Amino acid sequence: MRYIRPLKDIPGVEEVPSIHASDSKETRGFNHHASARLLCPRHLRDKFDADRKAFCRDVQNGKRIIDHDDWPSFLYPETGYNSEAIDEGLLRGPFLVSVSHSVICICIANLYLVLPTPVHWSAHCHEGNRWQGSGPEVYR
Repeated sequence: MRYIRPLKDIPGVEEVPSIHASDSKETRGFNHHASARLLCPRHLRDKFDADRKAFCRDVQNGKRIIDHDDWPSFLYPETGYNSEAIDEGLLRGPFLVSVSHSVICICIANLYLVLPTPVHWSAHCHEGNRWQGSGPEVYR
């Protein structure tokens, strides 16, 4: 939840209150407009932005069905969606970018915690391109 950016300064979109990690799960998804906008199918996002309350109510009541063919908005950048070529901009949404940067930083931080000193393997060359030593086998 902490990676969901506040919705403000988006042309034509009214400001949406932020969602917090401490909020209960019942207030997420289509129960909160910030997470609902990310989950909303990208091709329907203009309808969502026009009337968020009605859109969320229709999803919750089963009047609007969202299925596996409806790619969510969080997969795409804020602008530049092309309904004729849905792979353009795919996986470049600001939510995904912020999560991926955080995951990379966490992985690097964890690597430093696991490997506080450099790793040294004593390797000897045997049988052509195959290396053997105290570490895993490595191929050139």
